[in-house]
Amino acid sequence: MFSQGTWIEQQSAGSSEMSFLAERAGALLCIAGPSFHLARSPLYHSPPLVIPVLPQELIVRILKHLVQVDDNQRVKNLKACSLVCSKWLPLARWHLFHTTVVVDGHRVRNFGAFMEVIRHSPGVCYCIQVLSLQADRVLSGPGTPISAAIIQEFLGRLPRLSTLEISGLRFEAFPLPIPRVVGPFTLSRLRIMNQRSWTSNGGDLLDVLGLFTELGELTLENLGELKDSVCTDGGYGSRFTEDMLSSLHTSSPCAIKELNLYSVSQLHFYLEVFKRTRSVETIRSLAVRCGHPVQIPGFARDLGSFFAEAGMGITQLSIELSGCFHNRLHAHVADDCNKIFNLLLPGLPHLSSLRTFGLLILFPHDPAIPGLMWSLLVAILSALPPNVRRIQLCLQLDMYSRRPDHMAPFPWDSPWLAPQLHWGDLRRVLSRFGRLEVIRFTKSSSDKSKQTISEPDELEKARISQYLPELRNRKALLFDNC
Repeated sequence: MFSQGTWIEQQSAGSSEMSFLAERAGALLCIAGPSFHLARSPLYHSPPLVIPVLPQELIVRILKHLVQVDDNQRVKNLKACSLVCSKWLPLARWHLFHTTVVVDGHRVRNFGAFMEVIRHSPGVCYCIQVLSLQADRVLSGPGTPISAAIIQEFLGRLPRLSTLEISGLRFEAFPLPIPRVVGPFTLSRLRIMNQRSWTSNGGDLLDVLGLFTELGELTLENLGELKDSVCTDGGYGSRFTEDMLSSLHTSSPCAIKELNLYSVSQLHFYLEVFKRTRSVETIRSLAVRCGHPVQIPGFARDLGSFFAEAGMGITQLSIELSGCFHNRLHAHVADDCNKIFNLLLPGLPHLSSLRTFGLLILFPHDPAIPGLMWSLLVAILSALPPNVRRIQLCLQLDMYSRRPDHMAPFPWDSPWLAPQLHWGDLRRVLSRFGRLEVIRFTKSSSDKSKQTISEPDELEKARISQYLPELRNRKALLFDNC
């Protein structure tokens, strides 16, 4: 065996071949340095153990694939992934807590457990972007009350929260103005729904809105009567007097871009709240739904006056009359339509900035009703300002509203093919909109068996195109199902 330098010293100086090899070996030894020992180099050796590291993109794709299952299996998959290694933990935690549901009275996901998590686990708080606070349907008692102070603590501990949903919980008004510990806050979406009644004449709603300076979208859905309301007119439901409205504490301004009011009682109160918070100055999109016959008079009057006073900045409006004609006789439906004609329509011309309009009408399975619905549709379009550019119309047939005397098959397969519809009136009304770009005709039926038949759809398109040749030539007609 040879050590460093000994092999060169033992060679004959007179041999030219060996001299050449010595020069080459000396050069290699100089490159290797003094730590190089040829005799100590093993002939065979095993490579070191290397743990493969997946790129971040592959880990993200694996987790996205594992969460595309039902909720129970999704949670199991994410919990298993969080135990793989420290690199997988933040990604698995983000998917696991991105949408968090808290149920009042639940054995595990209750309010107490959630408060413990957000107070002691800031890493989890950073992952929560959608928070849903719900009431337990099985709970027989009143449940845990929620107030603006509790919501303020949630918002202060969840820095990336973008969507907040409150469903069925009992609100509790704060006796004094909410102390601003942190904030103010902004949200992309705030949704309050399934609220049977508000306390303190709706003051708790003002407390909640007072926490925010900006809301991208606010949705109020299925809200019941407010307590201590005064019935001033039996035909229009319970209302608040001007003295009661003026006594409400006015919260700080809240900018709202999109406002959705779905089946809310006492609409005048909520519209007054938005006036007081100066939200009407920033509202650009408004969607309203009347879901009960009792709501029609107040709905039409309050909405019409709101349009006349503060509707100048609205660019997108959607009106849904769904459920308000359910199981109604022809005479009652005619009376409801007259109230809409007299109360709602006078406010529509004041929408000077309106560019997009949508109208959905759900009517019962009664051959005498389509004529009234068509007159209502034409009248609403006639009252709109002429600068509207996009219109969507939907006639929806409520097949479950059949009465015993109307059990025979309906005389037409599609609402748009009803013989009671006078298309000449619609053609004349649409000619008012000189800048109309698109009009979309949408149909929907509660009878799911009819949705697989394609022939009525083609016939429907052909009939409408025949009735509206100018829009057909401009390629402004669109058709779909809602």
